[in-house]
Amino acid sequence: MRITKLRVYPVAVADPPLRSSYGRHAPYALRTIVELETTDGITGVSETYGGDGPLQALEEVRERVEGRDPFQLSGLWREMAAEAREGDRTQTHLLPGENPLDKPARTFAAIEIACLDIIGKATGKPVCDLLGGRVRDEVPFSAYLFYKDAGGGGLGGDEREDVWGECLDAASIVRQCRRMIEQYGFREIKLKGGVLEPDEEIETIRRLREEFGPDYPLRIDPNCAWTVETSVRVGEALKEELAGGGYLEDPAPGLDGMAQVRDRLLEKG
Repeated sequence: MRITKLRVYPVAVADPPLRSSYGRHAPYALRTIVELETTDGITGVSETYGGDGPLQALEEVRERVEGRDPFQLSGLWREMAAEAREGDRTQTHLLPGENPLDKPARTFAAIEIACLDIIGKATGKPVCDLLGGRVRDEVPFSAYLFYKDAGGGGLGGDEREDVWGECLDAASIVRQCRRMIEQYGFREIKLKGGVLEPDEEIETIRRLREEFGPDYPLRIDPNCAWTVETSVRVGEALKEELAGGGYLEDPAPGLDGMAQVRDRLLEKG
């Protein structure tokens, strides 16, 4: 079996004006659907980041992918990994999917997932069995809370209804979370941070703990927007609230920065 065609399809999905350390979300979230056709008539599909960078990266590997055996991908990875830059790291202040440091990994992943889809269909096996076997039948999801401006996403005649309203303080985030839990039954809570002043985000996490109690693990993810000093201060302030299954995710830039945060918080007990 050989891959005969690589196709990419840009997709735009209406996205509310959510806030993160990158800024305010655009009216549309961009994704890319990858489709691989084979000589056996089997098609594999995957999804990856959208935008000009990911599309160009996929075009650059087209000649390497077409004609390749989907069961034999190690050679492709060796070629692409040789081009990777030292310090391969996804979570930086660059837009997701546009970081040159992780270009080889995310581009290869899009091809690999589509090939795993092909292999699963060719062998009649679920992909989990190709990767060592099923571990669980269900995966819990967390309520993913965002500070946001008023608006529902989309533009012009495609503008969407704002069903959540403006959420720019602790009280409105608690309201957002309560509605998510009532509607979807979430049992874990994550807040996208790095948006407001750290003290306001500390207060938001505390209000969530007060409202929902210790049975709902809490997480906060500022997308590496804080300094080491701020990260340590927030981690220390939220020591109790982030315990019991919660965590402080990607607080400071770089693995070295996060290692410093971890070491200093451990020193503080």
